[in-house]
Amino acid sequence: MPNAINEWALIVLVSANPQTMDVVPVPTNLVFPSLSDCFQAEVERKKQWREFMTESMRRGVSLDELQRFNDVLGRATCVPHRSSD
Repeated sequence: MPNAINEWALIVLVSANPQTMDVVPVPTNLVFPSLSDCFQAEVERKKQWREFMTESMRRGVSLDELQRFNDVLGRATCVPHRSSD
């Protein structure tokens, strides 16, 4: 089957306007052979994000400022990816 979906890509959802919840999908160029592998990468991304937030708070960054970062960059998802083969 030509152009069959056989991979999954992780994209970050960047908030264009936090008040309206408009988002822009931003490709990460991270492509996985299965949906479960892509979901696992998202789990790891969330873990690293939490570690960043915790370390930032330890260094004195305000919770309000971190929440603004989280509102803008705090989400990602997996989408079907068509290989170029």
